[in-house]
Amino acid sequence: QDNRGPGAARNHAAQLAKGKWLMFMDDDNYAKVHEIRTFVDVAQHTQADVLTCSNDYFYGNDPPSPDRVPTGRWVPLGAATTVGMFQNMYGDTNAMIKKEVFLSLGGFPEDFGYALEDWELFSKVVLGGYNLQTIPDPLYWYRLRDTSHSRVTAKHGNPARTIRPYLKKIPQHLHHLVLFAQGMKDSHDIAHRELEFEQDALREMRKMLKALASTLHSLCKDGKLPVHSKNILTNSQFQKDSSTGIGPSSISGWRSYGSGYEHDPQGGRIGYGSLDAYAIKMTNLDWRDSAGATQTVLLDQDVPSAVVVSGWSKAEKVSGSIDSGYAIYIDIAFKDGTKMWGYTISFEVGTHSWQFKAGVIDPEVAIHSLQLYTMFRWHSGVVWFDDLAVNKLTEGLCDYTQLTLEGLGHSDKDKKKG
Repeated sequence: QDNRGPGAARNHAAQLAKGKWLMFMDDDNYAKVHEIRTFVDVAQHTQADVLTCSNDYFYGNDPPSPDRVPTGRWVPLGAATTVGMFQNMYGDTNAMIKKEVFLSLGGFPEDFGYALEDWELFSKVVLGGYNLQTIPDPLYWYRLRDTSHSRVTAKHGNPARTIRPYLKKIPQHLHHLVLFAQGMKDSHDIAHRELEFEQDALREMRKMLKALASTLHSLCKDGKLPVHSKNILTNSQFQKDSSTGIGPSSISGWRSYGSGYEHDPQGGRIGYGSLDAYAIKMTNLDWRDSAGATQTVLLDQDVPSAVVVSGWSKAEKVSGSIDSGYAIYIDIAFKDGTKMWGYTISFEVGTHSWQFKAGVIDPEVAIHSLQLYTMFRWHSGVVWFDDLAVNKLTEGLCDYTQLTLEGLGHSDKDKKKG
């Protein structure tokens, strides 16, 4: 017959079949030696009308050898009617079904360009009261391909069709709720895939950054790069001078932002680049509160030059999600009179130990000054800041790479604890 898609081809073959049972299999998959025998044994034991099974999946064009380690394994749940409305947990086309049941349900849908016809058929099976059993043993090899039918057919049209058996069972006035829920599920799946892709990219960038920092650190140890640079910030260690006053926000070089900050003589970070245990502390009892410290940093550049801004912070029960409200926050004034507001280096929320964060300001116009804030607003909780720095990138590579390696090490330890 003319090519009318896999559903029509399978239905035509079923009409010509002579036996009691029908077994379907895609031409790019491979049956394991015990597949048919297992299907028959389970059918006799359970009196099932339809049988599906788990599969081992793999990439590649060559047939999988018996001792091949699979890329992964898919284990469907079986007759999970509620879950099956939004995700196929019944099984794959690679299944065995009684011919009379198959024909009574009208077989596979024959929409051309449709890739989820097995899901729709199995939905009709369980909603029709037939006995669908799923074998947890992986009885065949499933090949993963970027050009497979399910990947190249309509992404939105496919799930819109799979819901049809359910809509026939649900009152008309509830259809819009079901379709809305399905749309939300599809949006969630898309967002999840995009997030996984971004996380993979971040992991690779992290590896590259660590390798680069290690290489630069070796050059610094060998004396091939300038070892130290001048921190342009005043009193980056938050040492308290008695001449500045006795109030909580009275540290030389730093003014209050919002409700200000407290000087914590024992809560600071101890490590490379830290000379003491001093830190500044900010507490917000409500997310609408704001606190922080600020300092004007005069650069007065003649030509545009990259600047590294870095610092450490730890947090206790900080609410919300990562944003510019808990960050090293910088407003930039350029020599030509223009401004850039809100360059942010954000820290993670929740509770965590000292985290190192850094950012590079690479201007196209010479910078006159920076207004730097240790910002804490739009969140409740307690945070500490310590060992902040503003360095010229060309002079600060050794200090910066040492701190970067230490910061990556702290982050790795926190992840292992989690």
